[in-house]
Order: sequence, then structure tokens, then C-alpha cells
Amino acid sequence: CGPTSVAVVLGYYGLQVSPPIVADFAASIGAHQSCSSGTSMKLLCDNIEKKWTDMKCKSLKSNDVNTLVGFLTQQKPILFSCKGCTGKKKDGSEKKYKGHFMVLTGVSGSSFNVSDVGSLNGIVTLPLSEFTSGNIGSAYLITKK
Repeated sequence: CGPTSVAVVLGYYGLQVSPPIVADFAASIGAHQSCSSGTSMKLLCDNIEKKWTDMKCKSLKSNDVNTLVGFLTQQKPILFSCKGCTGKKKDGSEKKYKGHFMVLTGVSGSSFNVSDVGSLNGIVTLPLSEFTSGNIGSAYLITKK
């Protein structure tokens, strides 16, 4: 889900990048050992400019909702890791993840809009309160230089 989330964000900026390309790069720098072991997004973020030279990545405070909302209102998607967060699926039911990377794409009222790239039946919204309650592990902003 980490490499797929990165590929989605890079695609947003017009780059033709597939999840396997991101996964191969992540593996080459030691950030992605296997699909079952997850991705070190910090390591991938710190090295993203080596592969995509016109892009940059920075870590954000995942509990700083105002900053996250600010970037999203500027139409800048945000990568984040869910660590026990619960969101709503399209059918209105809840889904909980114990560990999963996704992409924030916007804000609607008291919820973030989510691109849950790892699941066809994943969450589409996540309450802003999940970010202040400690259920989010990390957040990253990838943008053009």
C-alpha cells in the first residue's frame, strides 16, 4: 500500500509511475523489503528526489489537522499511515485498519476524503478526530520542487 500510495501522488503531479516501479525503487534503498513487511515511508521520502528529481517529500505532523487541511485546500494530496484508524466506506459502514498507507485528497466538513489505494472496498472518508486521537502514524507531503 505504501508504494501504491506514492504512485498515486506522483500520478497526481503528471508522472507516469506504477506501484511496481515505486516498490522496486523502495527495495533498492532498503525501504521496502516485501509486501508483507511494509514500507519505511520516512526512508522512501528522504530519498524520493534520487529517482524523481523534480519532486520533493517532507514529513508532516500527523496530528496537526490545520496544516493538513491547509495543504488539502491547496489541492496537495497527503500520504499517511493509519495505525488503528477507523473510517467510513462508500456504503456507510465502518472499516478499521491496524496498519495501512492511504492518501488524503480533500476535506468535507469534519472528515478527510481518502483514496484507499489498497482496497476495492476501502474507506472513503476519515474523521479529522482520528488524526488528533493518535490513530495516525505519520504523514508526508510530496510536491514538485
